[in-house]
Amino acid sequence: NNSISANSVNTYTFTVPQGIYQITVDAVAGGGGGGGAEEVGNGDAGGGGGSGGYVQGQTMTVSPGEQLTITVGLGGAGAPVVGRTTNAPGGAGGGSTAVSGLDGHVVVTGGAGIGGVIRVWEFA
Repeated sequence: NNSISANSVNTYTFTVPQGIYQITVDAVAGGGGGGGAEEVGNGDAGGGGGSGGYVQGQTMTVSPGEQLTITVGLGGAGAPVVGRTTNAPGGAGGGSTAVSGLDGHVVVTGGAGIGGVIRVWEFA
């Protein structure tokens, strides 16, 4: 099996083996964080975070001995629960995932954080 898997958030270096001139990249970027909720226990919830980008079967020209840099993107942090009278914030965006070499790169964009929610209260 001539494949590598980098599935933890980090930056990795990979040396292209002898005789290899093209690689195929499957990559997923970090998803966005979910939106904050207005208050615990009242049934309101923030929106779910956006999914991270995905690419499958993207080819990349490489040279034997070339050092590739692989960056695995982090998922975005979720937003906090806030009080009844405060607009709930959106979650943080997810990090991009990339494979970079001398002759090109493949970049997959991270997902967007989603906005929070607040209930409008009517008082008589």
